[in-house]
Amino acid sequence: MIKKLLISLMSLCTVISLLLVFYCFFTPKNNDNIVQAYSNTLIIPYPALNEYLLTNGDSSTSYLFFCKPDSADCQYIQNTVMKTLEAEQGSSLSELIDYVDVTELEDNLMINQLTDDWGIKNYPAFVSVTTANGELTINNSIQWDIENPMSARELKQWMMTNKIWSGLFEEKDAEVLVPTN
Repeated sequence: MIKKLLISLMSLCTVISLLLVFYCFFTPKNNDNIVQAYSNTLIIPYPALNEYLLTNGDSSTSYLFFCKPDSADCQYIQNTVMKTLEAEQGSSLSELIDYVDVTELEDNLMINQLTDDWGIKNYPAFVSVTTANGELTINNSIQWDIENPMSARELKQWMMTNKIWSGLFEEKDAEVLVPTN
C-alpha cells in the first residue's frame, strides 16, 4: 500500500515538473531587436536603430524622433506640437518621421549614449540622418530644452530645413521659416 502511494506521489511530482518545464520553455519572450508597428506609428527600439537605418539603403535620408512613450515631454510633443503641424500639413508626420524608443537607454542609465551616437543631450529630439556607403551621417537635429520647450514653429522650421514640409507657407513665418541652403 505504501509502495503504491509513493509511486503515485512520485508520478504526480514528475508530471508537475514536466508541466512547469514546458510552461517556462514555451513562454513568449519580448524581442527588442525587432521593429514593432502600433497603429500608424512605427516604433524602433534603440538597440535596433543602426541596423534599421543601414537596411534602408544607400543615399537614403531618415528622419528620427527620439522619445520615451511614458515621458510627459514626449506626450506634449506628440499630442500638441505634432498634431498642430499634422493639421496644418494635412498628413500624418508618422509617415515621414520614424519613432525611436529610448526607454532601454533610460532604464539602463545609458542616456548619455544619445550624445555620443547622435549629438543630442535631451529627448524628445528630432534628427535627420543620411546613409551613404554603409555610414551614417547626421545632417541636423532639434532637441527639447527644459528652459525653452520645443514649439510647433521650431519643428516646422526643422521640417522645412530638411525639405519634408508640404504644408502651406504662411507669410507671417517668412522671416523665421525660410530654409537656408
